[in-house]
Amino acid sequence: MGAVRFERPAGETAAAQRSPEPAVSHASPHPSASAAVTATPTGVPTPTAAPTTPHSLVTPSPRAPATGSSRPAPASTPGPTATAPAPRTSAAPARFTPISVQAEHPDNTIAGGARVTACATCDGGARVRYLGKVVVYLDVPTGGTRTVTVTYEADGHREIKVAINSAAPRTFETSGTGWDVPRTFRFTAAIPAGRVAIALYNDTSSPPDVDKVTIS
Repeated sequence: MGAVRFERPAGETAAAQRSPEPAVSHASPHPSASAAVTATPTGVPTPTAAPTTPHSLVTPSPRAPATGSSRPAPASTPGPTATAPAPRTSAAPARFTPISVQAEHPDNTIAGGARVTACATCDGGARVRYLGKVVVYLDVPTGGTRTVTVTYEADGHREIKVAINSAAPRTFETSGTGWDVPRTFRFTAAIPAGRVAIALYNDTSSPPDVDKVTIS
């Protein structure tokens, strides 16, 4: 039995050659995002995204250790302000007021034949003469080294002894030009505070007359 040959009509074969069957596209009808083109204005720099550090490379910051209570510290109360002490100043010693007592004062001791006589040129209008001995008493508020001044009258050279309280007597030379001319002699001595007795006398010769005694 011989082979059977099927032949297409000549017109069908030519049409198949001229019009190939169109290919079917399976792509999405919407445009792809990667295919979109964004226009960049001329002259404007394109922002560059900051590089992102992978989470595996980020090192956590260490936290400060707790230091006790988280309560705020109470406000400090200001204490008293210290003030520098004022500089000390030494007080000036009180000035000593001179003390005078008349030899003829009634509180004094007049002995050994001495007596009070009037004297126009004497302080107080009188003096003690013809010693004997006269003890003059003075009240001294503060003790210290003082000057003792004796006012007297004499005619010529004479000696007189002076003793303060229970101390040994001291002898002084005096001179004068008449019984109506007051003169003085003075000396320094340690005078205690309180009642002071000053004795004036001469137990060996005639002394001068005594007008008054002053402590200064």
